[in-house]
Amino acid sequence: MTAISQPPHSAGQRFQGLRSVIDNNIIPSPVHLNAADVAQWASEPYATCESEHAPPMAATPHVALDQGNSAPRFVRMTTYAMPKDSELATTCAIPIAASFQPFAAQPPQELPVPLVSYAVPRCEKCRGFVSAWCSFTDGGMRWKCNLCAHSNPIPEDYFSHLDPQTMRRADHEQRPELSYGTVDIDVSQEYWSTQYQPSVIEPQFAALVKSTAGRDSVGGPSKPVARPPVRLRTLFVIETTAEAVESGFTRAACAAIRVAVSDGFMGDVGIMTYDKVLGFYILDPQQTALAMLVVSELEEVFCPVSDGLFVDPLASHHLIDKLLDDIPDRLFAQTTARSSAFLPATRAALAALAHTGGHVVSFIHSLPSLGPGTLTPRADESAMQGTSKEREMFAPRDQAYATLADECARAGVGVSLVVGCRRWVDLGTLGVLSNYTGGEIAFYPTFAPERDAVPMARRVWSLTRNARAYDCSVKVRCSKALSVDSYSPMPPPSAPSDTLSLGVLRSDLAIQATLSHGYSGLLSPLSPLTGGGGDTLDERQPAYVQCATLYTDAATGNRRVRVINLAVPVSGLAGNVFRGADCEAVALWLARRTLTRTAQKPLQELKDEIAERAASMMLAYRRNCAAAVAPSQLILPDALKTLPMLALGICKTKGVKGGTVNSDVRNAYAHLAATWGLAALMRHVYPRLLPLHHLARHDAADGEATDDSVEVEVQALRAGHSWMEAEGIYLLDNGVHSVLWIGYSVDPALLQDLFGVPSVLGVPNWGRDTHALPELDNPTSRRIRAIIDCEAHGQLLFARQNEDANEVAFGDMLVEDSNNDGLSYVDYLCFLYKHITAALKGDTTVGQQMGFRAPVPW
Repeated sequence: MTAISQPPHSAGQRFQGLRSVIDNNIIPSPVHLNAADVAQWASEPYATCESEHAPPMAATPHVALDQGNSAPRFVRMTTYAMPKDSELATTCAIPIAASFQPFAAQPPQELPVPLVSYAVPRCEKCRGFVSAWCSFTDGGMRWKCNLCAHSNPIPEDYFSHLDPQTMRRADHEQRPELSYGTVDIDVSQEYWSTQYQPSVIEPQFAALVKSTAGRDSVGGPSKPVARPPVRLRTLFVIETTAEAVESGFTRAACAAIRVAVSDGFMGDVGIMTYDKVLGFYILDPQQTALAMLVVSELEEVFCPVSDGLFVDPLASHHLIDKLLDDIPDRLFAQTTARSSAFLPATRAALAALAHTGGHVVSFIHSLPSLGPGTLTPRADESAMQGTSKEREMFAPRDQAYATLADECARAGVGVSLVVGCRRWVDLGTLGVLSNYTGGEIAFYPTFAPERDAVPMARRVWSLTRNARAYDCSVKVRCSKALSVDSYSPMPPPSAPSDTLSLGVLRSDLAIQATLSHGYSGLLSPLSPLTGGGGDTLDERQPAYVQCATLYTDAATGNRRVRVINLAVPVSGLAGNVFRGADCEAVALWLARRTLTRTAQKPLQELKDEIAERAASMMLAYRRNCAAAVAPSQLILPDALKTLPMLALGICKTKGVKGGTVNSDVRNAYAHLAATWGLAALMRHVYPRLLPLHHLARHDAADGEATDDSVEVEVQALRAGHSWMEAEGIYLLDNGVHSVLWIGYSVDPALLQDLFGVPSVLGVPNWGRDTHALPELDNPTSRRIRAIIDCEAHGQLLFARQNEDANEVAFGDMLVEDSNNDGLSYVDYLCFLYKHITAALKGDTTVGQQMGFRAPVPW
């Protein structure tokens, strides 16, 4: 194979100074580790308490056998050997954090999360739930909390005798919460949310709530009233300004909603429109015609309808279909409204959902320009980049949006934004609505319906199906001597510090809790989430972490708690801490730490901190686990050997990469990377490169395929031009974009099989508005289309070598190359190695060598 050269337009920076010649084929690669991990877990389940191996990597297909520890898809630790005290944690420099993905999708072969329909005991002191790690004493009359060691009485209806030999309860096998690490618990009315009246929509909202909540029989303030849970209500809010209609965005939004509310939609649905006024639509299936109510008051908005706004999409499909046709074709086809009252529209959506909770999906095309929340266009951003004003691009310019996001989270309402714009819309401000509520941001800059309408419809379908729970409250509890230092996503500033409230909780959203020894951060020594006992863990006992998510199930409307448990051994040896490290979980922590602080520090300083933190871990390993090795030799801890590559990949994401990048693009990517689960983030920071032409060669070698199976696995390649050839066709996917790259020397027969033509070179605008390969009736086409359907998680783009603009995006995703104003992987290793060696020889820290102003212990 003759490797192709990296195009000059995609070049980044080069290492300054002399460096050793390093063969990039022998340095650690995520691709090789992934392949070995897939092979290891292809034929055996991962036993969560008995396995001698590290948990499967995030993207590895596997079946977990829950033995009391939750499966890795639900919880990951940055190290599975907890440092016994803060001194050892500081020495190792590995962040201590737990990442939870409560509603991660499970494979069909895996036992579903068991559902418990009775009351499960909770600790009187820390309020933790009884679990497989608790012990029972006094003949079954009491139980000892594994988190805080408090002895609790057993409720009468939960009593069971103990086996005198094993000290296990006689009903152990009938109690899923005592056998499994992850359980769902149906809860009683005391766990229902209380009726919430958002201050941003007073006083009209109170008049529309169908109860006397908030007043007692004599007119005074009453006790909070619990609201009965219902299945998820989703309110689609569509921009209908003249600009949105003329651009085709409004029509594309209606088409996307039609796809989303098709068979299998969870819950009830409502539709709103907004421009200079707000439109509400009554979709009651008993009606024969559509009814529209208009609200022109923008300062003190309200919802003018309480019945018929939310309907079963199946029962009202005839009215929904007609409305989605009429919005672009009749109701707003000739509109002259140029102003967008987005903030009032979102407040009205909150008013409609405040008495139940739910999910707002807002379609945005233009900058809010009318009423409260009006935003003005910003001057040239290029003058701000790299200056002290750079941080302003990532912070909300109007605190009304942050206040509204806080109100939505409190009311159990999540807000997702589907943005298809042709100009800047200030996602730094609008994005807080999704950042604080658990919603998603789907972003389509320079919106063109012929290119973006179909991918947008797929994304809207996905984000509505991924909303598994709503009206959520998350708490993480941990062992004595540990406390929760911070959460990510970060809660609104006014939210309780020990609780994370989210309007919606998606299956792909991960919650990360950073832990510390002692009582710093969120919790005081008297907090019920700590167990007391100083800041040193007992090496004879495991360290425990429990995540409890109180939520309403989107499909059924049942109020439940999902409990996730994990026990990890405690160690006083640095070698064990490094041996138990999870490189991907550490990378997730680094990404969250970086991308949630873009409004606080310059981008270059954040990237410098990533390098310093990665190098500090390498330095700590050298000093504490490989001190006898010569300083001139590069040594990487086995469990963290791909950390430099992942750190570099984080620096090359569009949220923080160098060069000129529109702030809306940066904010959209930062939101994704700061909320994604581990598998999605790993695909983004190290995109997956697949040589599709290898499959065609396999078919040619074995004779023409006679079926449509995809049994032959396409082995991923390292993400760099050095592993590509001009005769190839490659699929490169980072979760946002999937680029199909076509070399200039591809076999004409393969092009004929895939595209129906022997050549695609020199054809103007070829593939510009194409969303998929043509469906041709031949085995090669069917098999490669099947692979693309399976592996392409992002919007499909086509790039011909040296011809298409999409090749720039393709080149930027090859993170091992020098691009994105950054170093190549080899040069980045040399950069880290230089400072590690200098710190070893000078007996200093990496920060002192690099000159960064990082806080201790980094």
